[in-house]
Amino acid sequence: MPAIFATAPAKTILFGEHAVVYHRPAIAVPVITLKTKTTIIANPLGEGDDITITASQIQKKYHYYKLDSSDFFKVGLDEFKKSMNIDHIPSCEIIITSNIPIAAGLGSSASVAVSLTRALYKYMGKRPGLKKINEIAYEMEKIKHQNPSGIDNTVITFQTPLFFIRDQICEKINIKKTLTLVIGNSGIPSLTKEAVSLVRKKWEISPEKYERLFDEIGAITRQAKVILSSKNPMAIGPLMTQNHKLLQQLGVSCKELDKLVDSAIKAGAQGAKLCGSGMGGNIVALADETAIQSVQSALYQAGALQVIITNIKSD
Repeated sequence: MPAIFATAPAKTILFGEHAVVYHRPAIAVPVITLKTKTTIIANPLGEGDDITITASQIQKKYHYYKLDSSDFFKVGLDEFKKSMNIDHIPSCEIIITSNIPIAAGLGSSASVAVSLTRALYKYMGKRPGLKKINEIAYEMEKIKHQNPSGIDNTVITFQTPLFFIRDQICEKINIKKTLTLVIGNSGIPSLTKEAVSLVRKKWEISPEKYERLFDEIGAITRQAKVILSSKNPMAIGPLMTQNHKLLQQLGVSCKELDKLVDSAIKAGAQGAKLCGSGMGGNIVALADETAIQSVQSALYQAGALQVIITNIKSD
């Protein structure tokens, strides 16, 4: 049997991070410039569930039978077996490669989860619906982040811009004009679990203050949804900057991210904000064709370790 493979992109959140955990809307888009690839090589001589997993990006190798029941990969493989109603997976080697920065707010773990799940179904000769892939990926994300909203795995699974409200709404956004995003990596690890926990603690201490901030972020997100479907989607730029200011008030930005955001705007970006859980990771800026290179240069000069340019395609 030849090796099979499946891929999944990265993602960025344009509006609504953190507020989405509290059932406010968010807008996320796939970042197709970056991806995870899962390759599965069958081992006909091995016994059932004799599975090795090599994650080359972090230089680690795992053996299925040695994994704890709450391990990210163990949960994914076990949920897959449940969905297939099988007792074991035929022996194989699973190799995961990725060019998505880890702990940077770009959905690296969700991309791995989606890519792995897709590859497992292909390995077993099945073609499930996207909903089933998303469900398994979400279970894996719960292990990784404790209380994820589900937006990362959903936008990566469906690979289309989404308007998302946790446990309520998941709508495709029809964008009328291709947009260019410039994403700058601060180089500071952004740990979703820690950032979400920090906001939770602050919310418990000052619920009225944080509910107000979540409402304001939600209102901006709803405005952005309407604009993205209009003839001038570039008009979301100022809303992105407003969203960043609210994230600053939530306490999830840092001086490095603020510097990148300010530099992008001064260089001609229509708007910019941190993306993901914050406290590090990336910022995302919206730029027209005349400003792409100047924004990219400004981000490097402001300390970005990596700058990625990606497009949100129009329908």
